[in-house]
Amino acid sequence: MEQIATVATSLTTKPEFKTKENFDQLYTLCKDKDLKIARSAILSTMIVLSDIIPQYSVGKHSAKENLSKEVRERRNHDKILLDFTRRFNQFCEASAFNRQNSLKIRCASAKAISTLYQKRPNFNTSEHLSKCVVRLACCSEQRLRTIACESIARVFQNDPNGSNTLQIMTHLAATPTNQISTDMLQTLSTIKLKSHFEPKSKTPKIEDKQLEKELRQADIIDNSSQHQHNQTGILEHLFGTVFRFLKETKSEVHFLAAMNVIHDYVEFINIDIVPAILEALKQKRFSLSSAITSATTAISVCKAATLVVDLRDFYSAVYARCYEALDDRSAILQLLHLFDNISQDMDKSRTASFAKRLMIMTIHAQVPVAAKVIAHIRQLFSKNPGMAAACAFDFEGEGEFNIEVDDPDFCNGPCAKYWELVELSHSYSETLRNYSKEMEGLVSYQTVKESDLQAAREKRDTSPEDVLETVDKFEDRFVRDLKAETATLPATFKVFELP
Repeated sequence: MEQIATVATSLTTKPEFKTKENFDQLYTLCKDKDLKIARSAILSTMIVLSDIIPQYSVGKHSAKENLSKEVRERRNHDKILLDFTRRFNQFCEASAFNRQNSLKIRCASAKAISTLYQKRPNFNTSEHLSKCVVRLACCSEQRLRTIACESIARVFQNDPNGSNTLQIMTHLAATPTNQISTDMLQTLSTIKLKSHFEPKSKTPKIEDKQLEKELRQADIIDNSSQHQHNQTGILEHLFGTVFRFLKETKSEVHFLAAMNVIHDYVEFINIDIVPAILEALKQKRFSLSSAITSATTAISVCKAATLVVDLRDFYSAVYARCYEALDDRSAILQLLHLFDNISQDMDKSRTASFAKRLMIMTIHAQVPVAAKVIAHIRQLFSKNPGMAAACAFDFEGEGEFNIEVDDPDFCNGPCAKYWELVELSHSYSETLRNYSKEMEGLVSYQTVKESDLQAAREKRDTSPEDVLETVDKFEDRFVRDLKAETATLPATFKVFELP
């Protein structure tokens, strides 16, 4: 341990002093048979390299150049540093993916790879490290995935021009669908995108291409055009990867994770691919939760694209499986959230169908679930008093509602009768009884209101003042027309003169 500390301190404080010898010692200690020593050596080497590796890539130079002693020494040091970094990265890659190694050694190697890429993403080894990090994020070991995904998330959040994000997304797009982990999909939600780019400003042209490259890497000069180009590539790979999952995956967990990514970046979806995404979302081989998430995702996509699309297929898939929510508390909450979205549609027939099916579920649901459902329906009826007429407490049966049809557009929802409220009004639960009485009061209030309006209409139609006013208007019009007609007659035919 003391040897590791001594060598690491020497490399950090005096990087030009015996650089190659010190690196060789650390590399030997990384392969020590003592797992504790090997792990400490790997992590110490990671810290040393993170400290002395430059933020830019080291260029290749010709040996024939006539350079000063200091420049030659610096370039020689850079070459030694680059060679050792590549050798260390290859060692860590082999160690992390070797299942015969101890998990602590594998985690230390994964930590070294992830940290070096996160802290020095512009160094010469970034391409190799990014590929390794993506592989780690999709491997079978949970702890390795966690280490890699945390590092990738930090890269996403601290990538000023999107070049490293594009690098990762390019490798991810080349990864087969069945090898991408849900952790990696969830990490995609941390990608930092810009919704607007300012027009490119005119800047003096730099003749030295190498200098310009280094200035761009250091974000000293404006790089917005490159950022916009990178973001276009990022979105292409992002939605391409997600679309593959929606079409190909046989895992419900992956399917849900892919839809969450669409939710997060729905404002960046190109309108041209919306029909393809909606078609891919029509999955019926998974659970009710997947069907609900598909419907809510489709709603979000259409709203973001400002498209008016009939999502009947999505609603029918949920409507046919509503009863599955009785055994899943989270699914019932998702269903009620979808019900709130559906109730905002102009066509209330579909809303009435869902409301009736939810009311049927209250008879079989536990008290908290039934109370939650009734509360949502009551809120709907409060906003749409005309629908409250279906709460017929003196009616037995379903009315003209077809309970066996699994399509909300064809089960005649507006004609449904909510006889379930009669049963719930006699429930042992005080909460359900109170809700039922409130619903009955809502119906009574609506009935009184309608009768008052009808009486007001009848009173207005038969009011004496209105009748006299109508007669006076008719009389004035009759006299005026008669005067006009008699004025055109010959004098011999004018039997009398109007006053």
